[in-house]
Amino acid sequence: MIHVIFTGGTIGSTLKDDFISSDNKKKNKLLGFIKEDVISHVPYEILSENLDGDYLNLLINTIKEILKEKPDGIIITHGSDTLHITASMLDIVFNKVDVPIVLVASNYPIEDKRANGIINLNNAISFINDVKEKGVYVSYQNSDKKSYIHRGQFLSPIQEFTWDLFSVSNNYFGIFNNGKFIKNSEFENGALEEINEYKLSKYSDVLLIDSMAGIKYPDPSGYKNVIIKAYHSGTINVNDNLKKFIKACDKLNIKVYLCGLRDDLDHYETVKEYEKLKMEIVYNMSLTTLYNLLWIK
Repeated sequence: MIHVIFTGGTIGSTLKDDFISSDNKKKNKLLGFIKEDVISHVPYEILSENLDGDYLNLLINTIKEILKEKPDGIIITHGSDTLHITASMLDIVFNKVDVPIVLVASNYPIEDKRANGIINLNNAISFINDVKEKGVYVSYQNSDKKSYIHRGQFLSPIQEFTWDLFSVSNNYFGIFNNGKFIKNSEFENGALEEINEYKLSKYSDVLLIDSMAGIKYPDPSGYKNVIIKAYHSGTINVNDNLKKFIKACDKLNIKVYLCGLRDDLDHYETVKEYEKLKMEIVYNMSLTTLYNLLWIK
């Protein structure tokens, strides 16, 4: 038996007075598109931009209870804004799960003819019933009408000003072509270890800093960890401002991580400069997954 968890998002919303709002009746409409018996759960219904650690804990605990029933698989309906965050977090917690857990979202409310939500839902059902791959995944069709299956830990945020969703380094798990699933022969799985004991607070104590020209680094007091996201080529500006910031973090016993680097690319000469600093350099991991790993510890 497949269990479906409804958490809100656009796929569970309706357009009202020019605004998209959660609709607690949408669950029944979505269930009407599923051609088999399922068991449904509603731990909460929110627009996904309102996600925090308390909601994630509710979802994780709901999944743990469902897994005791030995389901064939679990589908989670979710908003697109924080889809990558939840997918990554669930992949961390349920990395060794024995059944497929598949998240689905929709780019528009499902009544809109442009919406991909029902396609994503149907592909999730096919993936659970026919492919039966264990782990945490996301089913999503892009604007080019290609329907992907992504592994949770590699998911990137929805592309800015578009509704397209990709995996980092294009490391998607597979694709549906004319209803048939084709696994990506170049897919590389991550080396995440399942976390059996964890503490996930409502708010994270991770300070996230994106590289920008002329950036002024803030006071790191009050944080336990800092992530600096490198430019796409794996570089950052190593100036006096950064050195002062790293020194302040070291004094406060705050770890600084540099994220967004691949270990199979040629490095620029600036790499030599930041390698001298007291930073933890993280290769081949998505920013979201690193953030979640630090948040959940």
